[in-house]
Amino acid sequence: MILKDIQKLTTTVFNRFINNDKKLNSSKNIYDTYRKLEVMIDNINLVANHYLALDFKEEFLQNSSFGEAEDKWRYFFNEDLEKLNISIKKYIFKLYYIGFEDQRGTFITELYSIKSFYALIRDEYNIGFVEPCSCILIQITLNTKFDRERFHNKKFNKIDLTTFEQRKQLQKELQMQSKFFIEKLEELRQYIFDRYTIEDLLPAKKIFIKGC
Repeated sequence: MILKDIQKLTTTVFNRFINNDKKLNSSKNIYDTYRKLEVMIDNINLVANHYLALDFKEEFLQNSSFGEAEDKWRYFFNEDLEKLNISIKKYIFKLYYIGFEDQRGTFITELYSIKSFYALIRDEYNIGFVEPCSCILIQITLNTKFDRERFHNKKFNKIDLTTFEQRKQLQKELQMQSKFFIEKLEELRQYIFDRYTIEDLLPAKKIFIKGC
């Protein structure tokens, strides 16, 4: 299933702190994580409900400057995927820094080799890109068989979207994932409400005025 790696990573990290009274290392980072998760959910819904599940006989796909109906579909679907990919990376990089205040590392550094994880997300991770002249979605995602000693943590996957039925199936999977992440967003929202004040999340910035 698409986004399975992000689902497992989110569940694993959240389970470490949601029902734990230990103090986290940064109130601002947990708030930023919430905001990035919101954006990621919006982009999951964009991918699911914009261009993905179209029949190539749709009138607005015909006679375009892109060429064939499939070409126009591919162009805009890839645009939607790129928006989702960017938001996933931003979310993961916020998730990456969550840990307990008295913890040397973070929850994710307990799961992965630090350098390899960070480099993979920054440089290679891709939730999906449809290759030119095809309907094959190519993915480079995370291996979620957690092992801090493993240096190579990427997985390659292909999803065939040639038929309308296959595109509808992917749409269904994305909609299911959207519901899952909305539930996680609510968990995080409640966690923030229970443990932080507005001053914790938005501390006043100190202003220093240089004397004459």
